[in-house]
Amino acid sequence: MRLSRGARAALWVLGGLVLLFVYVPLVVVAVNSFNSDRTFGWPPPGFTTDWWRAAAQAQGPRDALLTSVQAGLGATALGGVVGTLLGEAGINIADMDVGRAAEAGSAIMVIATTEPTPAELLERLRAVPGIVSVHPLQGD
Repeated sequence: MRLSRGARAALWVLGGLVLLFVYVPLVVVAVNSFNSDRTFGWPPPGFTTDWWRAAAQAQGPRDALLTSVQAGLGATALGGVVGTLLGEAGINIADMDVGRAAEAGSAIMVIATTEPTPAELLERLRAVPGIVSVHPLQGD
């Protein structure tokens, strides 16, 4: 599809406005995080790293960051293994969702495939470290 010069220019302008809408507030918050004043003021009256030092010393944010990194790495590793096993069997993933399970420290992964998963592949998935159970569901 070929766009006219005016349509291309309009898309570039729209894309630029969207990027400004997303990134300008992030820049303002990042700059203000070095504000020496306790309240928001523009431009900031002075420069300090006290807020960053306080955040680095607070146990809660450090624990939250560690938990997020562990969850992200775990989901990436497990998703990679599961995706590789399915791909090697020629089975396409139509949809995959990961969420928290009721039990603390565990998660649930639901995968919809484009075709039924053979029993031998289900057994290979059950043997992957970190996978507690595998339950195939058959839809209409």
